[in-house]
Parts: sequence; C-alpha cells; structure tokens
Amino acid sequence: MSGIAGESPNATVDGPYPDGSAEESANETRQGDDMLVVVFALDDAFGTLSDIDAMWPIEELAIEASDASGLGFLDGNDIGAGEYGVCFFGSDWKAMWDLLKPIMHTAPVPIDRLEIWPRGASDMSVVSAND
Repeated sequence: MSGIAGESPNATVDGPYPDGSAEESANETRQGDDMLVVVFALDDAFGTLSDIDAMWPIEELAIEASDASGLGFLDGNDIGAGEYGVCFFGSDWKAMWDLLKPIMHTAPVPIDRLEIWPRGASDMSVVSAND
C-alpha cells in the first residue's frame, strides 16, 4: 500500500478509507439520504474573496447545527458559474432546511434557490429558499 504524506516511507494505509481505518466516518453519505444544496447567487463567476471568506462562518454555524440536531451533515461546497452551493445530506431535507434556513439567511450573499435530491429520486427538484 502507499505511504501517508509526512510519515515514514514505510508507513502504510491498512483500511480502505483515507485515514487508514476500516470503518466509514460518521459523515460518509449513507445510502438513502436526501441531498439538499443551498445555492447562493454570486456577482461574477467565482465571487469575490471577501464573499468567499464571509461564507466560512455561515458554513461553520451550519455544521454545528446539523451535527447537534442529528438530522444530517454538511458535505462540502461548490463555487463557480456565478453560484456558491453548500451541500448537505440527511434523512429529511425539509427538517434540515427548517433548521438551516435562519442560519443561511444571515449569509452576506443572497440565496438563489434550493436543489433537492430526495432519496430514491432520479432527478433533482428546485425549490424556492423562501418556502
């Protein structure tokens, strides 16, 4: 197996996951979870550095709230094409949005829409962030 960066060249990864463990982390996507993407509208293709920097505290608050609630977790973000998307996975996208809505509406960048991929769906739905 390959070595881990920063460790001895003889160090190996024993398990199938990046940290070498044999078990998934709690934040690995569970089959059957809903996906909720909160899409923010940027002024240009990638937004300004201050826009991006200002979104980190919003994401941190969302992580804390979703972790504490047990409803789901923040999986990451995607920036480009004039949009900043924050992706969540959880058992119930509506309950997640009810939890996250007050946090996301404090963002310095306006929310454009929600993209929803309910479990078992073959396509996404677009929902207003004000619903």
